[in-house]
Amino acid sequence: MTTPDLTGYEFDRGSQPKLITEVSVASDRSSIYNQIDVERDYQDRQWGGEQHDDKKSPRDWASFIVTYLGKAMGKETSWATNLIAVRHRFIQIAALCVAAAESLDREFASRVEGAEPNDLEDNDPGITKGDK
Repeated sequence: MTTPDLTGYEFDRGSQPKLITEVSVASDRSSIYNQIDVERDYQDRQWGGEQHDDKKSPRDWASFIVTYLGKAMGKETSWATNLIAVRHRFIQIAALCVAAAESLDREFASRVEGAEPNDLEDNDPGITKGDK
């Protein structure tokens, strides 16, 4: 396995992702999922967790994700020469997607609690007759 000498980030539970200088070219999927999970924990500490996230709409989440995509491909990241910085942005984006899904799951659960199965179709625009 080749280990390029690139600038990147080390993910360590309980702290902000730290700068590292070497990253393995071939990461296993569980390692990537762990990095997303660590970034997600960091975002919760940074922004306040559920209390902050649950105030956001799906449109807000989409806007955050698009903003981070722009940062990943923008001049400030220098993606052509710093693939690890771009990779870190993608980890951040994946964590944002997880935050959005978690928030939407909590919203859906609050709507489902005490509802009759037939009520869900009328109360949740995400469920359609074709989804059943």
